[in-house]
Amino acid sequence: MDEYAKQAQNGKLWCYDCIEFVQEGSFCGYCACRCKKYGSLDQDQKERHPDRTADTCPDYKQKAGARWFEKDKPSAEANIFYGFNDFTDEVPPVLKGK
Repeated sequence: MDEYAKQAQNGKLWCYDCIEFVQEGSFCGYCACRCKKYGSLDQDQKERHPDRTADTCPDYKQKAGARWFEKDKPSAEANIFYGFNDFTDEVPPVLKGK
């Protein structure tokens, strides 16, 4: 069991798994993280960050299906870096053939 799975088993939540989470646009490999209810979750913000905010969010509702770290296209970290839209199965053109 990897570290993310252990944290999840202990109750850790991530915005990436919430039905309100979206990633918008892509600029030089960066996709803006946003909550449909509360707005920006950009990585540079100290108040709200997708790795921490879900633990205390009163409106967190987990998406059906696999959690973000359980996906392997090509890895969970790449899903975030390359900006898969809501972690769907669509592979960005830049990754096709790799």
